Amino acid sequence: MKKVLLLLLLSISLSCFSQGQKYVYSYALWGPKNSCVHYVYDSAPESKYAMPKNYLLKDKEGNVMHFRLDIEFVNYLAEQGWELMQVVYTPNISVGGEIYYYFKKPQSEFTKEELDKIIKK
Repeated sequence: MKKVLLLLLLSISLSCFSQGQKYVYSYALWGPKNSCVHYVYDSAPESKYAMPKNYLLKDKEGNVMHFRLDIEFVNYLAEQGWELMQVVYTPNISVGGEIYYYFKKPQSEFTKEELDKIIKK
């Protein structure tokens, strides 16, 4: 009985200290001409000031993808493995506001080359 309790206590304590899965986070919003601007958070400070045209969603041939509705690019990103976490509306007096779609994707789903582009050391 003591051995069973010891094993149970040991297994519970090990599971408490095990590391969870790591994620890459991003957000998306409407871009020019019904395109989607998809910003992947990275550690490069210059990425904060990059032009939105550098983050437009593109197909395999490199052409900018166009969507009729915002739910279409949300579904497209979900098919690519991104999990929708939250949708936030930010009011803007002059334009009317923007909607930000926040996503996460497990790091294990990226290739090493993709992670090296995202996470700069």
